[in-house]
Amino acid sequence: MIKNGCGGTGDYIWVEIRGCTEYPIPIPGIPATDFWINACDQARQLALCATPIIADSITGANGRTTFSGVLRAGGCALSGGIWIAVQGKVIKGPYPHCISNICLPIVIKSQDMTGAGGKPDGIVNLSDLIPFGTSYNKNQGAPGYSACCDYNDDNRCNLSDYAYFGTHYQHRCQ
Repeated sequence: MIKNGCGGTGDYIWVEIRGCTEYPIPIPGIPATDFWINACDQARQLALCATPIIADSITGANGRTTFSGVLRAGGCALSGGIWIAVQGKVIKGPYPHCISNICLPIVIKSQDMTGAGGKPDGIVNLSDLIPFGTSYNKNQGAPGYSACCDYNDDNRCNLSDYAYFGTHYQHRCQ
């Protein structure tokens, strides 16, 4: 949940959608379901669920909306952040060029790490336990440690991370 992202209960992502012109006009009325996400690092592309991200509301008269719910995606994006697309177009900035994707500095760690072809497959199952097992009982800096398996960010992959993995075992991407 985004709202629990930094240890709080009121975290959110805020976006304002405007046209890229000399006088950028807000774009109201974009449906809450017309947003997508993915990793800015192309080597870490996420496996998106059918409804990967839903805004809290349609964009208002000022072109603004927020996201505080669930990001539905498998995979792991530790660096580079994520981009948000609106109606199939990645949010760009800054004006006047509007050519660079805006990458939000967000880390995503999913228990759905691997499946067919080594990419997330939308279900947390035994194939995901393999990379977790490689990292299990290792600390940051040790060979085989993967920060993607350190769900509580304590720089160790241990029993508490395994318990978190277990609570999501057999969960499917919705």
